[in-house]
Amino acid sequence: MKRPRVVIVGGGITGLTAAYHMKQLFERGAVECILLEGSSRVGGKILTYREDNLVLELGADSVVEHMAAHDLIRNLGVQAEIVPSPADAEHSYILSEKRPVPVPAPLYFGIPADWRVVWRTPLVSPKGKWRVMLDYLAPRSNHESTDDPEPSLGAFLRRRLGDEWTTEVCEPLLSAAFAANLDDLGLSATYPELSQLETRYRSVLHGARQTEFKDRFQRHLLTLRNGMQTVTERLFDELRDFADIRTDSPVTKIQRFENGQYTVETSVRDTTEVILADAVVVAAPAPVAGQLLCSLSAKAAKLSAIRYVSTGTVLLGYPAETVMGFPGTEVFVPPSASAYVTKITVTSRRWPHLTRDERIIVRVDVGRRGQQDWLGMEDTNLLASIEDNVQRILGISAKPWFRKLTRWEKGIPQYEVGHLALVAEVEEHLKVDAPGVFLAGAAYHGITVPECVQSGLLAAEKTAAWVKA
Repeated sequence: MKRPRVVIVGGGITGLTAAYHMKQLFERGAVECILLEGSSRVGGKILTYREDNLVLELGADSVVEHMAAHDLIRNLGVQAEIVPSPADAEHSYILSEKRPVPVPAPLYFGIPADWRVVWRTPLVSPKGKWRVMLDYLAPRSNHESTDDPEPSLGAFLRRRLGDEWTTEVCEPLLSAAFAANLDDLGLSATYPELSQLETRYRSVLHGARQTEFKDRFQRHLLTLRNGMQTVTERLFDELRDFADIRTDSPVTKIQRFENGQYTVETSVRDTTEVILADAVVVAAPAPVAGQLLCSLSAKAAKLSAIRYVSTGTVLLGYPAETVMGFPGTEVFVPPSASAYVTKITVTSRRWPHLTRDERIIVRVDVGRRGQQDWLGMEDTNLLASIEDNVQRILGISAKPWFRKLTRWEKGIPQYEVGHLALVAEVEEHLKVDAPGVFLAGAAYHGITVPECVQSGLLAAEKTAAWVKA
């Protein structure tokens, strides 16, 4: 009897995890797995720079402890590489009126867990602080009602805490991860914990003080001593005897036969190859997935409506003494303060093991929605502008001895209002129109590494259940 064949489209952390979990779910030799990656390398946005006695992250630089990615690291046998961020390493600032101001603490997803911190911070005026206090009196909102639909993240926070706190505190803190503006993001797809606070406690200020929510909001970071790319390299090694992994193999078409099988067309050096598959996991960006699947299910075309924002990572090396004037670990930069910088992190303070010979590394995250003019700048000009921003914000006068720019074109999906409903609608129609085809990746249920790993795990389990049925 011929073995069933599974094709995975996309070789980022999601696709690799899906293949790895399938290896665990199937008996040896029970299934054939082919993974097709359009670029020249697997790993997606996990990319480590290992040169000049440096180990630096050009993409994702850490994962959250006690989540799917942490379990994956242990299963891969690289737990000895784990480096937790020191408990005293997180000293966050927000750029306000051209100077870094400490983030009010304790603060969970922009919500003060102690009303007294509201009155101590200079980030907000007395009028804005009184407006925050009105949260204790504000009623709940029924987001599940058709008469009161899901709000944007910005609208929710403004209703609870007021315009000023949302703009000066929440906007720089919460928007950085999505490279977006809060008013463009849907609440349920980005920070559903905030809605849960309101549902359970009515007042989000009161809810943030409760122990159960403090524990959920406190997320400890970890990285790997030899870089996050260790994970994808280890996955690749583990898959050598299970999956046929092909790079430079973009998928151009997916079609379905009447017998339920699929053909996956891939183009390699102007040569088209057609691969027969019993199940397909599409772990590609949403617009690519929409283009590939729209012929199978008309609703899949809606995936092309998921927008993406281009981002960049800049790494700068400085003598340690030149950064002594800034006592913090990171500075969040609001949209009003910079045309493209979203966050500056003194990486060597978050990860002390990266410090070399009294030299430290500063990481700059670049790019947000609505501010993409930097994409047209030459690397030299962009680096010069970013160096100027860093020197001005951190008070550095020295020139960097190391510079590294990495551009991530259309790197971050935008979870707009209605995002989860759109994804659910497409997934439900795929069950009927294209059974055996499964979506996975950062475009759907979370953009972080742990969420992408979890997406790959779930896709593998759905695929195994389908193939074995």
